[in-house]
Amino acid sequence: MIKLSNVVIYPWNWIKRKSNNAIAIITIMMTSLWHVYKYRKKGQALIKNTIYKQILFTGWDGLKVIGFVAFLIGAVVFIIGSTISQTIGAKQVYGILAKYVLIRELAPLITAIILIARSGTAIATEIGNMKVNNEIEVLRSLGIDIRHYIVGPRIIGFMISTLGLTLYFVFIGIAGGYIIPYFIADLRLEAYITVIFSSVSLYDIGVVILKSLVFGLIISTISCYNGFLVGRSSTEVPIYSTRGVVSSLNICFLTYAYLTALSYI
Repeated sequence: MIKLSNVVIYPWNWIKRKSNNAIAIITIMMTSLWHVYKYRKKGQALIKNTIYKQILFTGWDGLKVIGFVAFLIGAVVFIIGSTISQTIGAKQVYGILAKYVLIRELAPLITAIILIARSGTAIATEIGNMKVNNEIEVLRSLGIDIRHYIVGPRIIGFMISTLGLTLYFVFIGIAGGYIIPYFIADLRLEAYITVIFSSVSLYDIGVVILKSLVFGLIISTISCYNGFLVGRSSTEVPIYSTRGVVSSLNICFLTYAYLTALSYI
């Protein structure tokens, strides 16, 4: 948590510390992905297995919670749409809400928030416990590159999972949203699908893909970085896991605001 007095009295020190953290995070992200690509033929089975396990935990195991939240969010969004449709008498409002609210904004953002709480903390905790148990030092003593074996595969697996879950969120949200127009506005399935597809363009899909991949990159990198900050004490693991959550939320919201503004320019 930021101490306001330190920011006011020592602004330069605070800016310098945050800048150093940002540089360290960007460095570990870029070097880890580069090492995975550069040494892609080295330890392929282990790297693919790590990526697969990360996708299994983050993606497959997260389908239930993402599906549940997406269904409810879709229903709520289209309840609002039904009210507006009855007021102005235009069923195209469902397509507009699906495009600008559900698909481009809520799907990537809410998916990212859920993954921060669920999977981001798990990555930071896992790596933190590895440091406490001296597993990281053992791997290094064996000549194993941590960035190639631990960080890079987790980032790749997390990005793939985030993209898949975001698209899954969109599908379930639209499916869950159809219940409301069907019973309130008597909108048939064919008309509903036509309204949605006539409003959504490839550009909108591209925005969703970009946001989800960037969020996945940010969350996984920050989680790994905070996991490596853990020292010798097990009590530090929850501390840095919590810091990883807060940092991921802050950066994701800042990035979300920037990408959203950029997409409408």
